[in-house]
Amino acid sequence: MRLLPLVLLILTGGSPAAAQEDGACGVRLRATVDVGVMQSMRVGRILADRSDPVGGVVDLVSAGTFDIHLRDVTDFDAAAQSDLFRPALGQIFLMDGDARVEPPLAEGLVVTDARPKMDGAGRPAVSLKFDTLSAERINRVTSENIGQLLAFVIDGEEVATATVLEAVGDTILLSGNFTDAEVAEKVATIGYGSLPDAIEVETVEATGTPCD
Repeated sequence: MRLLPLVLLILTGGSPAAAQEDGACGVRLRATVDVGVMQSMRVGRILADRSDPVGGVVDLVSAGTFDIHLRDVTDFDAAAQSDLFRPALGQIFLMDGDARVEPPLAEGLVVTDARPKMDGAGRPAVSLKFDTLSAERINRVTSENIGQLLAFVIDGEEVATATVLEAVGDTILLSGNFTDAEVAEKVATIGYGSLPDAIEVETVEATGTPCD
């Protein structure tokens, strides 16, 4: 899967969206990514899901172009580097029967790719690839928990539980009694939470009335 660069720009004009029509202070960002219509819908859903809890609004301007409106924002650097633009994040939990043991053994694991694979026995499986720092943490956790049952959670969704047979690093192969359809669903779920690549913020400007 080829990852495409995602660039953030700030709108300086144009028609105000609903989030700014009442003159509320905030920021308005323009996100652009070189994808087609279907991929644009997926990226738009990710941004909308992440902005909704903080009262944000995302408008699809055209294929690959989005306006992101954030109310009551005074720290522009924090807005530009917020969770809206992060990759999918993973956690690993030790299992006690059917229950996860808190706290997680590792969290904030950055997923860079998810795709269907076959395991050594020819069964459908899900391959997850992580960035370098996450791979180091995964290697430590798995090497310390050989023979233990672990749960792998991506953006709050438990994607699999597995017994650790050996230490692993930047790639985890999740296998079991998955059907091809289940693997496709898991890959879609994990991939849905992943933005196409790192985001570059070029400028930040205010909209509406000044925040107090």
